[in-house]
Amino acid sequence: MAGVAAQLLGTGTALLCLNSLYVGPVASTLNGADVRALVGPLVEGLTRSTAATS
Repeated sequence: MAGVAAQLLGTGTALLCLNSLYVGPVASTLNGADVRALVGPLVEGLTRSTAATS
């Protein structure tokens, strides 16, 4: 179950950084920088490691 939650949080965070048809708030703040490939896996990894230690 922790893996599913981590995947959903990572995907949701990545969508906030999207810069294509929809420009997310993070991408807008960074003047259009598309950082979803960096942020999504980072949040997912942190979520999985936190869930595994709980």
